[in-house]
Amino acid sequence: MGLQGIEATIRKGGHIDPKDAEARVPEMVAALAKNGQKALIATCNVNVADDKNANFLRVLKANGITRYRMDYFRYDLKKDLLPQVKENTAKLKEIEAMNKEIGVQALYQVHAGAKYAGSLAWDAAMMFEDLDPDHAAIAFDLRHIRAGSGPSFDTTLALLGKHVRSVSYTHLRAHETEADL
Repeated sequence: MGLQGIEATIRKGGHIDPKDAEARVPEMVAALAKNGQKALIATCNVNVADDKNANFLRVLKANGITRYRMDYFRYDLKKDLLPQVKENTAKLKEIEAMNKEIGVQALYQVHAGAKYAGSLAWDAAMMFEDLDPDHAAIAFDLRHIRAGSGPSFDTTLALLGKHVRSVSYTHLRAHETEADL
C-alpha cells in the first residue's frame, strides 16, 4: 500500500511502558526514521479522558504519532447492557473532546467476544453515532468483525462504515472457540 511504518505498542506490557513514554518514544521515533519507517499508530491503554492520558497523548503528538488504538470497554454481563452502552458513549464523547483539543484520533478496535463493548456492531454504532471520526473512530478488524457478525458481515459493514478510519486483520488463524479470542 506504500506505507512504511508500525503500530507501536505503548502500553502496559508493550514495547514501551506509558510511564516511560516521554523518554522512550522520541528514541523509538528516531530509530524508526533511520530505517525509513515511522510509528503510524500507537496501541495504548487510554479509555478515559483525564490529565494523565492527555499528557501521554501530547507526548505521542509531539513525536508525530497522531492516531492511537485505544483500550477496550468491557461489559459486565450480569448487568443490563444498554446503560453500559450509554456510559461508554459518554466516555467516548469526553475522549473525543480531549482528542480534538490535542489534535489526535482515537481508534476503537471492534473486538469479538461477549465481554467486549462494540462486539455486536449495533452497540458500536450507538457509541459512535454522534462522534466526529476525525477524533474518535472505529478500527475495523476484519477477523474480529467476521467472528462477531458471521453471515451478517455486509450489514455490519453498512452499519459501521461511516465511522471506520482503520482496517486491519489480526489473528491470522481462525479461532476454534470464543476462549481463543
